[in-house]
Amino acid sequence: MNRRTFLTAISAAPILPAQDWPQWRGPNRDGAAPSSSATLTWPEKLKPVWKVTVGEGHSSPVVAGGRVYQFARRANDEVAAAFDLATGKKLWEHAEPAPYEMNPAANGHGKGPKATPVIAGGKLYTFGIAGALSCLDAALSLIHI
Repeated sequence: MNRRTFLTAISAAPILPAQDWPQWRGPNRDGAAPSSSATLTWPEKLKPVWKVTVGEGHSSPVVAGGRVYQFARRANDEVAAAFDLATGKKLWEHAEPAPYEMNPAANGHGKGPKATPVIAGGKLYTFGIAGALSCLDAALSLIHI
């Protein structure tokens, strides 16, 4: 099983105010970060701040309200998790059984979720590999599956 590691890094560049990135391709779904008046100079090497192993899948992490949300597969479960943006401390996770048989033509893609979660109205929405749409309270708990 392939395992993905999520890594947050900072640099010696000026620190910009945090920007929520609550969905795939960012706040406006256009892949662009809002402009800033700060001049950024990238260092030769970024300094890792924290990293966690999250599991298998192709979904991207999203950021909202000082938290990083990740959705991935571990064994036979799909797992949504929230981490503190500054420290990487796991705040909560919710695992849901997700039995799934791969189509032989797609074996190289793996069993992990392909859809990036979305944050809207204080809720975390995930769409699993087998088509299960889930809605969790982004602050902590399961609302509806």
